[in-house]
Amino acid sequence: GNEAPSFLVEVSALLKEFQKVSVLQSGCGIFLTLEQLRTTSSCKSVLLDLLKPCIELLAMQNYSKDLNVESLRHQLKSAMAKARHWCAILGDTPSRVSQLWSWSIGDAASRLARS
Repeated sequence: GNEAPSFLVEVSALLKEFQKVSVLQSGCGIFLTLEQLRTTSSCKSVLLDLLKPCIELLAMQNYSKDLNVESLRHQLKSAMAKARHWCAILGDTPSRVSQLWSWSIGDAASRLARS
């Protein structure tokens, strides 16, 4: 048939991974090796780091009665959108993106509850 030789498929996949590493490094200052990019736990760790500003904003809300709710909502929405954007880049497939995002949000909520 018209199938590409397996080495071309492997090269194409490797180029996509290099592109992800480059985009992550230039876009948000996160450097991952190819091995880390392929490891779910490393991807989860990156997302948790990206969600830290959200956790901090929500924790601040719990301790400050003078906080502007509208400003907080805007900052939180922006931080969440940024984390979600990078999650979509980290995940290869919609199901992996969904899995990574769900885990990250759950872990962030758990950390917030303990703070």
